[in-house]
Amino acid sequence: MPPIASIIIPNFENGRKSSVDGATDLLGDLLESIHETLPDDLAETEVEILIADHGSRDDSLDTARAWAARSGDDGRPLCRLLEIEPGGTLSVALNRLMQEAEGSIICRFDGDIRLLSRGWLQRALEHFDRFPELGVLGGRQLDHEGRLHSIGDLLLHPHGYQHVGAGAASDAPASLYEHDHVMGCFHLMRRAAFDAVGPYDESLPRGQTVDLGYRLLEGGWKAMTDPDIIYEHRLALRKGRPGPHDGPDSLETSRKLFHAKWGFDRLVPDRNALRSRLGPELVPPEHGSDRDDRAGIDDPEHRIENRVALIRGAIRPEQATRIMMLGGGDGSVENRLLQHRIHVTSVEDRDVAVDAARQTLERTGVGLVPNHVERLESLPVEDGLIDLLVVDRLLERCPNPVALLAESARVLSSDGILLLLTRWRTPEEQIKAPQAFDRVTPTGLRNLVAGSGLFLSIPFVRNPFPNPEPDVLVYALALQEQPGLGRTVFDSVGDPTLSA
Repeated sequence: MPPIASIIIPNFENGRKSSVDGATDLLGDLLESIHETLPDDLAETEVEILIADHGSRDDSLDTARAWAARSGDDGRPLCRLLEIEPGGTLSVALNRLMQEAEGSIICRFDGDIRLLSRGWLQRALEHFDRFPELGVLGGRQLDHEGRLHSIGDLLLHPHGYQHVGAGAASDAPASLYEHDHVMGCFHLMRRAAFDAVGPYDESLPRGQTVDLGYRLLEGGWKAMTDPDIIYEHRLALRKGRPGPHDGPDSLETSRKLFHAKWGFDRLVPDRNALRSRLGPELVPPEHGSDRDDRAGIDDPEHRIENRVALIRGAIRPEQATRIMMLGGGDGSVENRLLQHRIHVTSVEDRDVAVDAARQTLERTGVGLVPNHVERLESLPVEDGLIDLLVVDRLLERCPNPVALLAESARVLSSDGILLLLTRWRTPEEQIKAPQAFDRVTPTGLRNLVAGSGLFLSIPFVRNPFPNPEPDVLVYALALQEQPGLGRTVFDSVGDPTLSA
């Protein structure tokens, strides 16, 4: 009888000599944890363990050989070792392991994880039996210090690739749920799903599991995570390794290769390109009721004062500044700035905001009405025309945030500034509603902006808001092509999670 499950472990230098402290046996600890957490499963269920070493020069190869020489109580070898040619990408080792594995469920573990939950395999088998469309299952990933790194990943979310719950309490409540992707370090997969969409792409030094994840989604397979299956990813305990998958340029090379293959960036995909590849069923043309959002409409006085102070503080003394505001709302900020002889061109895509501004004009006889456009990602503005662009609580509700960032970069002058204001959610809130898009996590926003490759963050020289507004993140950004600006807008205090 073939085994029900195959545990596959690609190994490249996960030994003591490759650990930061020179004493942590990463691979050995993983193998010990398998047998500590699965004694009943190993006794009652046919499970095979396969290790593929592709060129290790440290003691991890000796560890793998020692385990392959051991036998269990039933006389079976505890694991089987494949020593394959060094120099290939991780996908080469994974494809070799998949050729050798016989189980209907494939449990892929990186050599630097450690299992913490007893009976995890039995739980996984129950999920695969219960959900025939389940292609891949993940667990609760902690780092080596017990902090939560991820409870599943998002690939199709408007805000880009994200680790759900990153930074939340390690024991944050969560239930089994469906999402987009499972990281490769702990990746439980139905063999039939892999056979339908595989193999791993051997041209990619990094991100081969993301590539596979998109193919699984295309093929109609589901990804889920059981937060009660817990493991520790000990990446920070391992030294950097020479090789095609860990070189300094491997991440950027992989991103370029992935983009050439799929037509979008795997970390910050343009929604239009994503939809053209995966179709409208997976990537709908619009999301939610974003045009009914009330941000900037009938705002309380303290919010208006904050934006007036923010814009006045960013204007360069005795220098003409062309200012544009996207998502400003009912025109209250722009009207207040007129009292200081500061003219702002306001642009809105929401009928409700334009109607509110018109009502104010009709009632008072004064005021500006925002210019109405259908899509803020396509502005009727010349390249490089704007010196100061304010995007206020808009990015998080935009159907295509990456396209909005690209449009912002297009209209900015070479030394212009983007003031980006977004509403944010805690990692614990993200766990409760992973697919929500009305707010961003601080980590998600930083990754989105950095991943776009368009902007660099610049510091403030004073607090950006005179009044507390803790639900809004504030960033000042300059075009990345101008790294030597030497400009400041406020005093940097590290993570701008709280803006006041």
